[in-house]
Amino acid sequence: MSIKKVHDQDLFHNVIGIGLRMYGNGYPYAPQTVSYITEYCRQQIRHYFIQHNQLVRKSHDYCPLSYLSTLVYTSRHKKYFLKRLQHFFQAKDRPVLQQDELVDNIIKDKKLTMADRFKRICRQTQISIDDNQTKAISSMLDRQRSRQYARLDIYYKSDALTSDDYLLFVEQQHSSFNSLRSLSSIDIQYWLQLNNLTVSNKKSVSKHDLRLTEICVFLIKEILLSLMDKVYHSPIRCDIHDIIRRQHVQNNRLLIQCAFDVIALEFIRQLLRYRTYMHPSIRVTSSTNDILSIDLNDIYHITMPLSYSMLEMLPDEIILEVCRYLHSGDVLYSFFDLNSRLNQTITFYRQHVSLHKTFYMQFIEIFTIILPKIESSIRSLVIFELESPLFFESFKTNHIYEHLEKLTLVNWTDEKLILFLDTLHGMKHFHTLVIQALDLTESVKNINLLKKILGANDNRLTIIVFDHECDAFNLIEEKETETIFSNIIKIDIELQTTKDLLKLVQFTPNVKQIHTTFKRPLTKILFAQEVFTHLTELSVYAMSWFSTFDDLKTLVQISSTIENFSFVLVTRDYSMIDGKHVLSIVPSRVKQFNYSICYHLSDKDDDFNASIIIKSWKSIPIAYSISEHDKRIFLHTILYQPNRLSLRSLFNKNMSTDYNSQIYKKVRHLHVYDTNSLSEISGIVRHCRQILDLIVSIRTLPSRNPDTQKTSIALPYLGRLDFLSIQGTPPDSHYIERILLVAPNLSAISIDFDCLFKLLSDDDQSLSLFYLLHRRIVILCIRFEETVIEKLTAEHIHCIARIFFRVNHMCIDLRNSKLRIESQIISLILKYFPKLMVLSLYGQLSEDINSNKDMLCQYLAEQSIGRLTNVNKFKIDYGKERLKVWM
Repeated sequence: MSIKKVHDQDLFHNVIGIGLRMYGNGYPYAPQTVSYITEYCRQQIRHYFIQHNQLVRKSHDYCPLSYLSTLVYTSRHKKYFLKRLQHFFQAKDRPVLQQDELVDNIIKDKKLTMADRFKRICRQTQISIDDNQTKAISSMLDRQRSRQYARLDIYYKSDALTSDDYLLFVEQQHSSFNSLRSLSSIDIQYWLQLNNLTVSNKKSVSKHDLRLTEICVFLIKEILLSLMDKVYHSPIRCDIHDIIRRQHVQNNRLLIQCAFDVIALEFIRQLLRYRTYMHPSIRVTSSTNDILSIDLNDIYHITMPLSYSMLEMLPDEIILEVCRYLHSGDVLYSFFDLNSRLNQTITFYRQHVSLHKTFYMQFIEIFTIILPKIESSIRSLVIFELESPLFFESFKTNHIYEHLEKLTLVNWTDEKLILFLDTLHGMKHFHTLVIQALDLTESVKNINLLKKILGANDNRLTIIVFDHECDAFNLIEEKETETIFSNIIKIDIELQTTKDLLKLVQFTPNVKQIHTTFKRPLTKILFAQEVFTHLTELSVYAMSWFSTFDDLKTLVQISSTIENFSFVLVTRDYSMIDGKHVLSIVPSRVKQFNYSICYHLSDKDDDFNASIIIKSWKSIPIAYSISEHDKRIFLHTILYQPNRLSLRSLFNKNMSTDYNSQIYKKVRHLHVYDTNSLSEISGIVRHCRQILDLIVSIRTLPSRNPDTQKTSIALPYLGRLDFLSIQGTPPDSHYIERILLVAPNLSAISIDFDCLFKLLSDDDQSLSLFYLLHRRIVILCIRFEETVIEKLTAEHIHCIARIFFRVNHMCIDLRNSKLRIESQIISLILKYFPKLMVLSLYGQLSEDINSNKDMLCQYLAEQSIGRLTNVNKFKIDYGKERLKVWM
């Protein structure tokens, strides 16, 4: 079957195109836009019909009724149903002046006015209409017709249409909708893709039931008018696509708000969870310090239907979509053990557990009550350093995590980690260990710690991953050892030099994949024998110094079994960018060769012939960017494979002009350095649209050529960007607003104190920037890099807190300043940041704290304005140069 066509167009496409023109500004919309809105209408109406139980809805006496009769009338009004609806639709096709008389005839014996019925239809079909009208016109029968004529009258009075054009246009509109009314119910079902549903038959529905086509016409008109009203009355200039986008976002927000309303009843559900018939009445202290007296019988009566209507009616897919906006701990804390269906729905959150961003008491409850119930389900687990004390005890009896496959440890120090590793035993499925942001101190030898890691879980681990935020290992501080860890087949690690790599492979002779970052210059190494007998993949990231061609040659020849190479290097050696020279040392057995090189012209060289460099790579596809200003070239094989990219801002000038380029689609971590201003980053960022974090290093450099300071390119949409770090004080700090506008999920920011305070103190800054910071940022890190202030005062903290009111994780880094961590600073932060969960401070502890660590908890409880009323409800973790408060 195919839908009827008018002027070679789908009938619905034609109807909606004319409707958009009439309800809009009178000008035709592009066919692509009309097609988009047509599909939007189809989905909206289809959702409405499906929502009403396959076009039939049961009444309270189990008598089948049509969905429209159920919406418009109660059972006592059924005998007037047909007559009034017929009048209603007749009135819709009459001029406005004739409608008052019809209304008078209709409402003589009414229970509800037609306007009331109209409102009810729109309300129950979840179609938004503008009710903010004066009382004089609020009783008008047909809002649709009054709005469309009012809109057309404005268009007509603007002299854009002649009288004949005006009448012709109105006639076309009537004709198009009448053509739609001529369709059968089967045609409508086909368009809505409902032809497989069971439609009401004559025996189950009154013979006077309104045709499906009339309902479809009504809903199409109202959807279009609702959309165009939003465009027409919008306070800012916008297009219908903007309205659709806003409506989609708003619908999602409403859905999420619905879920959060359920979560807001958590204290009641906790009563249900711990209900006892010995105490039928329980007193609960709410977050506003009000005392609520609740009877358990009332709780059952009130909350269960509400919870059902708000949550249980949502399909699993929607519940899981809502869970994406929550943290794993929130999902477990709020939804687990409410019923078997929800337990099944959140299976993923029972298998992959991360309790980050939970309050201390909430974590205690999850750890002590929920985790023991789901221990057999847990496949992966993320543990932050603050959580470690409880997990120390837990893993001493590690049979409860017998199905654990992957463990991730975040922000640990080597002191705690080496002790924790001793508790990992007997888990036969546990094979992957991920360590993020590891802090190496002088208290533990690097090599001893690494041995502990490699041999953890009784030598069952096969994959070890250290992320790029970990400190680099120094493994050459000990004599030769016979310790062998033949279980390791893949390792990602941060090392100091190539000598550390040689030592590592002596420990792990069966390793097949090594991804390493070298933090110090490569050192020449000689191999007495072949030690890399199983290595098939080697990835090297070395951007901290200048490599030479001999370094590259050594790495390429490190093993005769390697099939995949990946190098990211910086050099002053011209041989490293000569394609013929580089490819000549690559063995023929190599299946994949990913090469990235950043070349800086050495002081001795005079020439910089870019065309010769490019021609030398003609045998292999490459991408490149040239900075003519200081004669540098960034060159790499296509596609760029590493997930990290670090570039000088001047390289943005000659990067590919293809905005849809996929060359850097794998980049997740971007660092743009030597930047004079934030606006210089756009040329690079536009190619890295999948980044998770962005670091911009500001540096005062000599003035550049005028052509390098051209107008910045618009930033792309950065939907995955979550973290922004600004190192230094940019002259265009207002550019942060542009980044926030294109990165709706940006929630964490790291910034120098001088830059932040200058930003907040600037009266000329846009209020929208402060609004975005206030709404978005929940994680804030403030660095004090040689700051000019002598003391962090209450005024400073209060000024920051006024904007970052929603922050729940805060980090103060004083390691590079003369300031010290003082108890007064802690109490001030707790006072001005009421939503704070975790406060981390790095730097030297004051004498007052060092000498009274045992008294600090009591001091904070006294000074925190009621937040920390009980020393057992928060936790303080100390280190040599750190202090963390978990609330």
